[in-house]
Amino acid sequence: MFNPLMRFFMAFISVFSLSCILIPQAHAGATAVAWTDNTPGNREIYCAVTPDNGGTWTIKRLTNNAGISAQPSVAVSGSNIHVAWMDNTPGNSEIYHAVSHDNGATWTKKRLT
Repeated sequence: MFNPLMRFFMAFISVFSLSCILIPQAHAGATAVAWTDNTPGNREIYCAVTPDNGGTWTIKRLTNNAGISAQPSVAVSGSNIHVAWMDNTPGNSEIYHAVSHDNGATWTKKRLT
């Protein structure tokens, strides 16, 4: 039912008791996974990227704020990775977007709503 990558992440989450949503997207050998993690004390968004079908992974924390960041969604096109999520830091729920044009090495973030 689940591919090996998804089974790996499900086991990882189970072992570390993370509160998260996994949305893997693969395109031309690149895969990105975004999730919500409560480990830092509040819900933050993380993204893991592999450019070589799981051979190596880079994990980036995309948010670091006092509010709750949740419900990530990710899309991949070549070396471009897009992650969108909900964040309530400004006092109400807003939508944010982060984009990387270099397989997750650097990110640009922007509030959309």
